[in-house]
Parts: sequence; structure tokens; C-alpha cells
Amino acid sequence: YFFKRSGNVFEHGKPFFSVSSGDRACVVMTAAIAAASLGGITFGKISLGGIAAALTVLFAARYGKENGGSVAGVAVGTVVSLTAGTFDLSLAGYAVGGLIGGIFSVFGKIGTILSFVAVRLIVCILASEYPDYIPVYESVIAAGIMMLIPEKTGKFVSSIARFSEDSADFATV
Repeated sequence: YFFKRSGNVFEHGKPFFSVSSGDRACVVMTAAIAAASLGGITFGKISLGGIAAALTVLFAARYGKENGGSVAGVAVGTVVSLTAGTFDLSLAGYAVGGLIGGIFSVFGKIGTILSFVAVRLIVCILASEYPDYIPVYESVIAAGIMMLIPEKTGKFVSSIARFSEDSADFATV
């Protein structure tokens, strides 16, 4: 379902942010599934999928504000939790991290990154008596990559992010 709707979005040639929020959510879910599929590629315990997932949420929070960060955080967190075989606090780390990162996006990349990494750290500490900091390491690596993305690129994405909620869902077309 998600793949089909995502394919329809790009097949029609419209800019991503000009389609309905339902279609955008399907594309985000497809991206989350793609990021989770990279979870098996690891360097030590650090997963390429975890880095891609954190980068997806960071980018959505920075340029999509609270709405983008929340949607991406919930989608990514759900997919990562399900593919890991545990439905645990990692979902909360992505979801709340995306929301808080979006709130702090008014302070630029630094605000988004610091708030997201802080939330991920707090969730790791709260998750266990003996915390596993791998999600924090993955988030820090994603933050480094995020810092390398030129602001001009982000501004271009946000400039095309003007959309109408009245846009028709491609699922209904």
C-alpha cells in the first residue's frame, strides 16, 4: 500500500511537498522501511539503518518543523521498532525527538540537532538500568551528516514545501 501510493506520487511528477499530507506520510513510511532495511549493515554495533533513520527524522524536523518531525519520527520509530523485533522506547526516541527537534528548528540546524540528540540520550538512559548508547551514537553520526548538508539545499526543500491540504490524494485518483 505504502509503496504503491509513494510510486503514484512520483509518477505524476508533482513536487513532493505539493501533494496531500496522506501521500507525503506514505512516502515517509516508505523511506522509513528503506532505512530499516539498511539495519543489517553495521560497523561494530552501529547500524547504517539507524544512521539513515536518524537522518530522516532530523531532516524532516529541521525543514518540516513540528509536523514533519513528528510524522517522520512516528513512522521511522514504528518501522525500526518492528524490524528490530522489539516494540520498545526506540519508538519514543524517534517520535519525541522528531517533535522536539521540530520545535527547536527555529534555532537552525544546531537547535534541531542538539534537541534531537538530547531526547535520544534521555530515552536511552530511561530505557534500562544499563543503557545502550548505540542509538545516541547513530544520532550523532546523522547529526554530523546533517551539518554537511548545505543550508541552500534545505531552503530549497522548504521553499517547495508550500502545499494545500485540499490537494487530492493520489490514492483516490
